[in-house]
Amino acid sequence: MDSELVLHPSRIYSLLGIYIQKSFFSNDKRGDEVFPLIDTYFIESFCTHHGITITDFTHFIQQKSIWNVRDSSLFMEILGFIGTQLYAASKMENSSGYTASNFRDRICSPDILNIDLNEWQQWAVSYQDKIWKKYYDWCSTNGFVIANKCTPIQGQRRDRYVQYPKVHSKLVLNREDLKKIATFFVEKKLYPNEDISEQDFWKIIGRYHFNSYYSNRSQRILEENRELANKQIYQYYLSWDGEYTDNFHTQKITKAKNQLYLLELANTWSIDIIENESGKLIKNIPFRSLKNKHEFREYYTYKRDNVILFKKSNDYDGYWEESRYIDNYEDEGIALFLSNSRNYIYYEKDVIKKTSGFILVKISHNSTYYEEFYANERPYTLRGGLKVAQNTYLLGAPPLLEFKKTATFWIDDKEEVSYEGAVYSFDLNEGCHQIKIKGYKSINICITKVLPVIHMWGEHSKWRIAQGKSAFWTPQSTEGDVIGIDFSSYSLISNAPKEINPLTLWCRKELFAPIATYKERNITLKVQNN
Repeated sequence: MDSELVLHPSRIYSLLGIYIQKSFFSNDKRGDEVFPLIDTYFIESFCTHHGITITDFTHFIQQKSIWNVRDSSLFMEILGFIGTQLYAASKMENSSGYTASNFRDRICSPDILNIDLNEWQQWAVSYQDKIWKKYYDWCSTNGFVIANKCTPIQGQRRDRYVQYPKVHSKLVLNREDLKKIATFFVEKKLYPNEDISEQDFWKIIGRYHFNSYYSNRSQRILEENRELANKQIYQYYLSWDGEYTDNFHTQKITKAKNQLYLLELANTWSIDIIENESGKLIKNIPFRSLKNKHEFREYYTYKRDNVILFKKSNDYDGYWEESRYIDNYEDEGIALFLSNSRNYIYYEKDVIKKTSGFILVKISHNSTYYEEFYANERPYTLRGGLKVAQNTYLLGAPPLLEFKKTATFWIDDKEEVSYEGAVYSFDLNEGCHQIKIKGYKSINICITKVLPVIHMWGEHSKWRIAQGKSAFWTPQSTEGDVIGIDFSSYSLISNAPKEINPLTLWCRKELFAPIATYKERNITLKVQNN
């Protein structure tokens, strides 16, 4: 048990408020609707975190006089007491209904505050409107959207002071509701940790989804306010861990362990299967040897029936990485169709290669045949930077964030406003950072400082770079062709073609080649110590 909490039970609301903030008001929620779900499960999780029992928790909140919680209190204490009200409201689900008297009975009951009804009413008259306004104002200031806000009620209506917890709990889907709804994610071939926009998510799910395994409660909420319920469902998907309940059995799927890469070498196509965590090559499958859809059974789960979509890799020239969608309309993609599939139509002129089992097709947004493979265009593009590992960039060379239209976004906890055509370069310190744009999954990047390792020139093999060719050679003298890379002047230049990575620019300049003639995307140098 947290000794400080035992000695100072007056801190119970502040500690609960801090836990609520970390759970529901994190940086990756900025700009989006937030639905704090304070139920028995959440309170038990809070108690476990602090090493106490739920009996201890109840004892502490009953020792803390509600008269000490007022609009002048520290905000975390206010947030904690609001959480306590939502907790009481969550206990109304299995009782007679969401009435004012029902809530007052719950908040005053022995398993919550254990106080007289009159004491609650006196406190509510003095402070309820004020602390909820503080809550709304704090959310607005920090970029969190609270749907279905309540405004103070004039007069002596019975639900004047209980409307806040009643309204904000009544239309919140609970954990069991959401785990049942997650079964629909699985049916639609969605997986945890996918970066799917809200628009594309509903294009897959369908806004008017209903299924027999939805509880009566969740069906009621969907019927009463579908728009609000759908917002909760999308927010739940963004942090979904793969758990779902199907026919009263809880199961779990995990995010993909492997990534497929399509590549062409000397007019020969093949597919690399790469382990995500380690970057290890698991298997290379020549395209000519592909026969049926089960070729990938061990390594890959189809996101669409009988087709695998590839988009250009941002990290490696000549590579195409498997993806659910292509994000930019101007980009081409490649689709790997099963030969016997009747689900898709393509132009014969777009066919690259065929086998008895598969057809490789070059696709673009110009054709109506391929529209379903393109996502709704994002208002932003993350490009450039010197990437040294997955989502990791060198200190001093982070990526650039380019906006196609005006948008509000957050870098860590700092709010920024873009304008159409704006390009943002970031002065980011070493460590991990988060970029959040409303309606999209947060972008997580890390900045690292790589200390130079100095070796004697004659100890290791070298790269020889020349126009039109490259070679690997062992020098016989101290003379060398590559002496190091100074990319600092290319990291943030604004007049260079955006298709070209700063490292590529450096190479082209050193070779005295016209930069404008090169259209390739980012390149990554991968150094292996054999």
